[in-house]
Amino acid sequence: MAETNFNWQRSREMIDVNPEFFALRTRSRDEILPWAHIASGVPEDELWRRLEPYRAQTQRRTVRAQLANLTDPQA
Repeated sequence: MAETNFNWQRSREMIDVNPEFFALRTRSRDEILPWAHIASGVPEDELWRRLEPYRAQTQRRTVRAQLANLTDPQA
């Protein structure tokens, strides 16, 4: 029988896994994604096409934030 009080955060700490590596890292198009075996009905190329504008937007925001930190006397 499965344990009902499973604490995934505590378990993650016990085995020293960095969740940011899995959740936040940039993935390349040739990487096999963990959910690739699931048939969603949306072709993988379409998902990548939809992702590109968001990647560009995130990169612009990152650059603006870095520039703001360089010029902000409070930083």
